[in-house]
Amino acid sequence: MLLSIAQTVRSQRKPAMDTLRSYTLPTAETTGLVPAHGQKTRLDRKQLDRIQAQTLGETLSHIPGIQNASFGPNSGMPMIRSLSGSRVSVLSNGLSINDLSGISPNINPNFDMDNLREIELYKGAATVLFGGKAIGGAVNVKDNTIPMNRLPKQITGQASAELGTNNGNSQSMAFNANIGKYWVGHIGAMRLRHGNLKIPGNTKAAIAYDPKIDHLTAAMAQVNVDRETIRNLTLYPYLSQFVIEHMGDPKWDLSEADLYTFENYSFINGSKVLNPQNDKYVAGQDPNTPLYTEVVHGITDYAPVKRGVMPNS
Repeated sequence: MLLSIAQTVRSQRKPAMDTLRSYTLPTAETTGLVPAHGQKTRLDRKQLDRIQAQTLGETLSHIPGIQNASFGPNSGMPMIRSLSGSRVSVLSNGLSINDLSGISPNINPNFDMDNLREIELYKGAATVLFGGKAIGGAVNVKDNTIPMNRLPKQITGQASAELGTNNGNSQSMAFNANIGKYWVGHIGAMRLRHGNLKIPGNTKAAIAYDPKIDHLTAAMAQVNVDRETIRNLTLYPYLSQFVIEHMGDPKWDLSEADLYTFENYSFINGSKVLNPQNDKYVAGQDPNTPLYTEVVHGITDYAPVKRGVMPNS
């Protein structure tokens, strides 16, 4: 009788003691006041007088994190941290403005910048006060249309006028008056007119009138291009016999463009039929010769333009 016993013996060295020492650093504590309304910036009337901007976006563009989503000198909305349009809530005296300025950038909100009392700008966590339409931020414009308190004098008011040869004309006036013991009245008006701009050259670049202009550039330049596509018939050696026999048949809907071919045979009723030669064919041409050539007969503008004048759109 043979008895076999298998046994495995394992050993492990005792790990050396860790010689790294442990240090406990003191805890640093900061103290301060958290604003009740989060990240809020306020511009009063004196600051607005120094800025002297015509649009809301231009007025706030000097604040960090704010850009002017401009659509020309007379239309500009605030862009807060790269968010604009319907993502930035614009309010007038605390009430949301639901006009087209949040949809189309070329429409400016109807604010009298000379009649504003102050502008409040909300960013960050403070925008939760204004709901889901203010995920980018909120701008609350406060004006003097509704007086907040009785006036220290019986009548107060202001008037301003700006005249310019190339930056528009504007006039505004606002008057407040105490009425009786408990009432305050307000009357105001504004007028803004901006005519055509004088510029040193043309309103469009020279590429807008280049005969090689492509379709996308022509649409962006707002020009009509009178094009004609000419087919090079000298490159096709044969005429399709099938098309010749069925040209006028409405069943096949064939045209002259189907007549010219590179194939020397056509299939008619299941049989191979020899195609006649094209008498316009010219042998020995460069194989890279294009089959079609575009000829531009003229380029016209959507609307008349005048050199040195940019119309106010």
